[in-house]
Amino acid sequence: MIGGIKIVNQTEQLKNQVKELEEVLKKLDKQLFYLRNMQGITIRICKQKSGYQYYKTDDNGKRVYIKHKDKEIVRKAFQKSYYECVRKEILTQKYQIERFLKFYNPTAIEDVYDKLCDARKELVTPIICTDDDYIEKWRQTHPGEKNTFPIDGQFVTDNGEYVRSKSEKILADLFLKMDIPYIYEPEVELSNGHKACPDFLVLNKRTRKSYYWEHFGRVDAEEYAIRNFPKIYAYEKIGLIQGKNLIISMETEKQPLDLKLVNEKIEMYLM
Repeated sequence: MIGGIKIVNQTEQLKNQVKELEEVLKKLDKQLFYLRNMQGITIRICKQKSGYQYYKTDDNGKRVYIKHKDKEIVRKAFQKSYYECVRKEILTQKYQIERFLKFYNPTAIEDVYDKLCDARKELVTPIICTDDDYIEKWRQTHPGEKNTFPIDGQFVTDNGEYVRSKSEKILADLFLKMDIPYIYEPEVELSNGHKACPDFLVLNKRTRKSYYWEHFGRVDAEEYAIRNFPKIYAYEKIGLIQGKNLIISMETEKQPLDLKLVNEKIEMYLM
């Protein structure tokens, strides 16, 4: 839909790329230092039926055949030449990225709309809508609380929703605290025509990618596992794949929800 486009700010990724290139450059210079005694040695290659012959030029400009036992000289000379070419390419890439960053404005397209007067904004549909507008449309497209099964207990999230377990409340409150838009118990249609309601639909605001989050609360209970694990297979059949667009958390009676692991998944997929 128009307005659903999201230009991701790549500044940090590009700065990290520069740092990585600088690290490679340091290692490369160290290797070139070890090969400094190969400076000025030029190797010529002659192709033969049996393979290749290598020659170097002596002080008088005469080609001298390099014997097989001295082939290490060839290897070092070629390695040094390769390193020098790579070094040149790294410097070029580093310069190009740094020059790009100098003029890079990730909000330039959004700024065009922001600079319009209010009278124009009322009649113009922006190519890139604001996060708030996108989230509102996202919520309208994915209505929540579709599970008609009665909710037992009195677990109320900080956002005022009734949820089915303490762990679901913990997750919902964590999403709210970290400003991650979420929808509780949206509905998906399975391949057999039946409906299912994953625990949450969550949104990465930076990339505007949605993920379903399913929490399995009693994986150590046989009856619970038998009833709930087929969900994973059913989700896969409609394209919901763990790590791609499905996030799973779980716990047992003796091992409660691991908040460290939950935070790692949030950092990996939703930030």
